[in-house]
Amino acid sequence: MTRIPPPPVPAGLRKALQDYPEVIQIIQDDLNDCVNEMVGRPTSPPPFEQAVWALEGRLGDLMQKADREAEAAEARSDAMAMARASTRAFVIGCTRSDAPWYGDHSEHSLWNYFQVHKEAFE
Repeated sequence: MTRIPPPPVPAGLRKALQDYPEVIQIIQDDLNDCVNEMVGRPTSPPPFEQAVWALEGRLGDLMQKADREAEAAEARSDAMAMARASTRAFVIGCTRSDAPWYGDHSEHSLWNYFQVHKEAFE
C-alpha cells in the first residue's frame, strides 16, 4: 500500500474553527479515514470530491449536535451553555455553507494535496 502524508484540514476551515480545536481534530481524523479508504483504489467520483462530501457531512453532523446541545441547555435554563452551543452551531454552519476549502487551490490546500498525491488514488 502506498503511504502518503495525512491530508491538511483546509486553512479557511482551520481559521474559522480556531476556537474549536476539538472540531478541527474530528475533521482531521475524518479526512485521514477518507484518504486511507481511497489510497490504492480507483474511485469514482474523484478523491477530492469524496473528501469534500465527507467534510460537508461531518460539519452537518457537528452542527446538528451543537443545535441539540443548545436545545438541551435551553431546557435546563443554562444560558451560558446555550450561548456556547448556539455560537458553535452557527460557526460550523457558516463553514459548511461557505465551503472555504472548495475554491482554495493554494500550495497547502486540500485540492493541491490530491493533485500532488494523485498517483496514490489510481
